Amino acid sequence: MSPNRTPSAGLAIFGEGEHNTVAYLGADPISNEMKLSLRSKSKTDKRKVSMSIDENGGRFDSNNKMGENVVRIAVGSDGGGHLDKIDKFGYVK
Repeated sequence: MSPNRTPSAGLAIFGEGEHNTVAYLGADPISNEMKLSLRSKSKTDKRKVSMSIDENGGRFDSNNKMGENVVRIAVGSDGGGHLDKIDKFGYVK
């Protein structure tokens, strides 16, 4: 969820200003997932963690201070799992 998009359904907690969502629990209308998302309240610090569930499985994502995804853990519709660790140079391990 972009910091400037207000969720259409669910519980949102705003930081400084109504367009700065720091926590959200509810449905994401774009991806059709149930989502729990927490982000830094700082406008320059883009750290974020999110956990989501849809009809195919679940996912956990973590972003660093620059907003880059560094860890992704997912469960697919076939029951298999997937783990991505991304270092500061963008390499996936």
